[in-house]
Amino acid sequence: MVSVARWTWVVMFVAASGPARAQDSGHVVRSGHSIFMESIDGDDGWSPATSTSASRRMLSDVAQATFESSRPGPSIIQVGMHPATGSPDQTWVLVAPYVWTPAMKGRIGARGVSAPIDMSLSDLYDILFDDLNGAVMGHIEVGKGNFGLIFDGMLMRVSPSQTGPLGGRLDFDISSTILESMAMARVVDVELDAATNARWSVDLLGGARYYQVQNGVRINPVNGPTVSADLSKEWVDLVIGARTAVTLVPGLDGFARTDFGGFGIGTSSQLAWNLITGVSWECQSHPGTSLVLGYRVLDINESQGSGDQQFRFDVTMQGPFAAFSFAF
Repeated sequence: MVSVARWTWVVMFVAASGPARAQDSGHVVRSGHSIFMESIDGDDGWSPATSTSASRRMLSDVAQATFESSRPGPSIIQVGMHPATGSPDQTWVLVAPYVWTPAMKGRIGARGVSAPIDMSLSDLYDILFDDLNGAVMGHIEVGKGNFGLIFDGMLMRVSPSQTGPLGGRLDFDISSTILESMAMARVVDVELDAATNARWSVDLLGGARYYQVQNGVRINPVNGPTVSADLSKEWVDLVIGARTAVTLVPGLDGFARTDFGGFGIGTSSQLAWNLITGVSWECQSHPGTSLVLGYRVLDINESQGSGDQQFRFDVTMQGPFAAFSFAF
């Protein structure tokens, strides 16, 4: 009975520490089975000498199994807004609310009235507390194995004011909705260091980005009457791109993404390009949760119509962003 009690305690310990990582560390389960099989197939007789020897071997196996089960597996490493895909049959979901505070530089036009806009990052305080009238931003990814779908949405309204190039004052009221739907395929997934689970991956992206922008322009010259106009337009760009991520140090990953769209097809942008780069820190106390910090540049060159229906949105938006990502 003493022998049975010892075997049972060890098997229960391994079952508790091993299978909890069954998807991440299959060898732990095999270690557990090897211990269990040893306990069954061993000599039915019992003596203090054989029990001590067997117990030592089993405790050694348990310690090894426990150590191996504590090492992170590929499926639990999340790279900010760039998830690890894990096994071919693994379904993954990533949700990341974020805040992007872009400066804007370019030219805004409505109904034949246009003016230059220049909101620099040095005016970040004004952008956040004066010019920004509202914003909702979010990023979602779902997929299975090496394939997935990306959804990103941003609704923002800004009302900056600035001095005109010839004096006077320029007032803008810009409302924008930008929705993105992309498909992704992982084409590179390389383990750089098995001990730390460091990885490098590359994804190909393809899909569409929808824009709905309302331009409001008010020109208050030093001399002469005030001129104002507003006009709303919407369009869709086809988008192709790629992104990459690499483990910098355990728990800290770097990522970058670029894509191009529009290409002057129909009413789409003449050209729109997007560049995102940043780092992601995984919260050790909350597995699957990461703090993401980075910088984004979105350049859009869109013009439609003529005369009273002329619309122009030729703007570069750039600035820092921050997000919390939650992986399931």
